[in-house]
Amino acid sequence: MKYLFKIMSFILVMLCFTLAIVASELNGPIIVYPDEGITVRFEENTSLSSAEMQAIADSIVHDSPIPQTYAFCWLLGHDKITETVTATHHKVDTYDPRCLLEIYLITTCSRCDYYSEEFDSSGYISCCPED
Repeated sequence: MKYLFKIMSFILVMLCFTLAIVASELNGPIIVYPDEGITVRFEENTSLSSAEMQAIADSIVHDSPIPQTYAFCWLLGHDKITETVTATHHKVDTYDPRCLLEIYLITTCSRCDYYSEEFDSSGYISCCPED
């Protein structure tokens, strides 16, 4: 009976671990825009919520501004966090390397809706095979 309890405990731990990995992959920090051929990737350990990531990805892909109100940060000051976000434009060129990778530095505030987007660099990468 003692061994059965240990085996069941081990199986339960492995099942929870597997489900956690699958859940993190399903809610991963990647947003794909298939119509535009663009993939936006966030840092693996991002502190942004899924709604914030969606708004940032929309801002990068559609070049639309994010509205900001700043709340009480004029009194308390900002608590800024800077993260790296990449946007991969697939099949931009005809020949390999044909995908354009753009790197942005995104600064947000954990206390308000402050947002700053700074283009860092870009370059071509090999990610899509030639047609």
